[in-house]
Amino acid sequence: VIPNARFFELVKDALNGTGAEIQSIGTFGGRAKRYATVKIGSDWEKFQIGKREFQNFLNIQDAVDGTMPLIAKGSNTCVVCSNTFNMSLGESSDFKLSLRHTKNMDDRLANFEKAIDAYAGTTALFKRLLENAESLPMTQDRSQCIALGFLTKGEEASTRAKNQANRIGELFVTGKGQEGRTALDLISAVTDYYTHESSGGDEKPWRQLTSSEMG
Repeated sequence: VIPNARFFELVKDALNGTGAEIQSIGTFGGRAKRYATVKIGSDWEKFQIGKREFQNFLNIQDAVDGTMPLIAKGSNTCVVCSNTFNMSLGESSDFKLSLRHTKNMDDRLANFEKAIDAYAGTTALFKRLLENAESLPMTQDRSQCIALGFLTKGEEASTRAKNQANRIGELFVTGKGQEGRTALDLISAVTDYYTHESSGGDEKPWRQLTSSEMG
């Protein structure tokens, strides 16, 4: 077992000299799990495509009692709670480092600088993919068709799925920051829907807030 104070020291020591800094750090679940979200501090860490700004993070997560390994992975989620902790764990990532709780854990974390360098390549790819999405024209009808395919995965569409797809198509045009022009507007519309409307929306704002922000 690595105490929380030692975990904090390990993270700070691993980042020393890399230009990275801790953005968020904490524990939850009766202090059974802990996290640190790291800002890399380089020109590809934060970038703008169209009118949207993107932020890349490196999340370090583990269980105090060693029931899960220490995991470091590239993410666009800043971990601040149980919900975002689980969101980050569930994200697919081309960069992931996993360390079991062993007596040599300190030494292995000392090589963290190499891991940060590797992460640079994956974030550069992410940036290119978003730039490609911004360059791909998209119509509202097409956005609704893609959303429906995403929701049904080839199965027969239910009334609920059709309504969800129609709403995503509306957000493609009217959502915050969306202009109804490109595939990036569709990506943002889906994000908009699942963070603001999927669990109650304006009719049940507290339920939506709990789902979106707290878990």
